[in-house]
Amino acid sequence: MSRLRQYRVLWHGLQVFFAGTAIFFLVRTIAAHWSQIIAFPWQFRIAPMVGSMILQLAALLLWATIWRHMAVRSGCPVRWADGVRLYAVSNLARYIPGSIWGYVSRAYLGRDTGLNGVGVGISALWEVGITVVASLLLTAVTVPIYPWEIPRVLLWLVLAIALFCFVGLLPPVFNRWVRFLERWQPAHHSSFRWRDFCLYLVSAFGTHVLVGTAFFLFSCSFADVDVRFWWSFVGLWSFAATAGLVMVLVPHGLGVKEGLLILFLRPFVSVESAILISVTSRLWLVAGELFAALLAILLLRKAVNNP
Repeated sequence: MSRLRQYRVLWHGLQVFFAGTAIFFLVRTIAAHWSQIIAFPWQFRIAPMVGSMILQLAALLLWATIWRHMAVRSGCPVRWADGVRLYAVSNLARYIPGSIWGYVSRAYLGRDTGLNGVGVGISALWEVGITVVASLLLTAVTVPIYPWEIPRVLLWLVLAIALFCFVGLLPPVFNRWVRFLERWQPAHHSSFRWRDFCLYLVSAFGTHVLVGTAFFLFSCSFADVDVRFWWSFVGLWSFAATAGLVMVLVPHGLGVKEGLLILFLRPFVSVESAILISVTSRLWLVAGELFAALLAILLLRKAVNNP
């Protein structure tokens, strides 16, 4: 067996192990409370659910627009309609084990739109890095009002990654990495400025707030949650989602994010509600991304074909 194939087998084995471990603990938590779950008097409200889906779509549209701007600054002249469509459709590939298939699909689908592999790689570094940094900022301003103390190990992990991303994204530093990547494609030219950094950071922060608010409304669909806890819900969703993002061995944070949500929701709702909200939030998120991709294909295809 070649060395490359050995590394590939090891990588897939680690993915299966970590994903299996995360899902095991999640399933064990559900099984331990199954009798209470099936006996719990569930309720459902349609209005908060509709509102949560609208906000989720708005957040995705905002970030798709920002990602398209990242791609343009990376040297890829992608039109707005093409960029939003590519982002919405390629998002669905993130659930394939490997953590890179969303970006691979962007490069493949964007072949005829001015997007190339180097541009995808550069914009991906910006996207992941700025998302982690914005999440840390949001966590920092929500932790003081959170009723329980968040595990320090998780906070230190996110802090270390966020500081690394922050320094790496500073334009003087990041543009050096860009020059190195562009050696693979000499004709490629990109440049990031301080105002780009500020724009992406503010947009990432706003996107976290939008999705966190959508998650709060989603939670209100199943449980009575005091509106005073809205800001805490925004922070706990951002933290859990980003923790799942940095766990590259687990496809789209599967099991990791849900487990953290169960833990963080406990001060606000019953354990049965926390489990229900956590598990169904994955379906809610996937439904929103599927709906966004469908809308992008149906509504933006005409704009792409008829410039």
